Amino acid sequence: MDSNLNLSIGFKGQITIAAQAVPMQEGYLKLGGWVDESQTSGLKFGVVVSADPDTPNNFVAGLASGNVFRGICIFDDAIAANSPAHPTSYLIGMPCAALAQGFCFVNGWGKTATGAIDPVIGCKAIFNTTTGAIEFVAGSTESAPEGFAFIPGCTVKDIDEDNGALLYLA
Repeated sequence: MDSNLNLSIGFKGQITIAAQAVPMQEGYLKLGGWVDESQTSGLKFGVVVSADPDTPNNFVAGLASGNVFRGICIFDDAIAANSPAHPTSYLIGMPCAALAQGFCFVNGWGKTATGAIDPVIGCKAIFNTTTGAIEFVAGSTESAPEGFAFIPGCTVKDIDEDNGALLYLA
């Protein structure tokens, strides 16, 4: 097993979850919405999502002009129970969930941004404004690289070799 977020689902196959909310005593704020029709490939778990303020529950990957940050697209078992054949993303027009506040493990990231690093405690989390893909830069970074933005109120709290980077969204 690669991680303890790797689930065997009997005859239906196997899944490695890319983003999962972490329960805590204070709770977390998970927003429900729909995958916007413009997302022809659906929404992958672990990407930053935004929405037009006029349709705040229609989530899109990244941060399009005029949109507002909604959170990180996360796995939701209640939704997944109705879509078991799609273990890495939500499909177009389907319900989806985004973590807006609380802890979230993110497993898997790229290093395509200028100055991108593997996550360490205290570094800053950024996302591609087009794809929503999460990356990390040094904590001393003053401005996000071209095509990227900082995740609002986000700090890296821990790194776990099995689960990935533990992010906290304030």
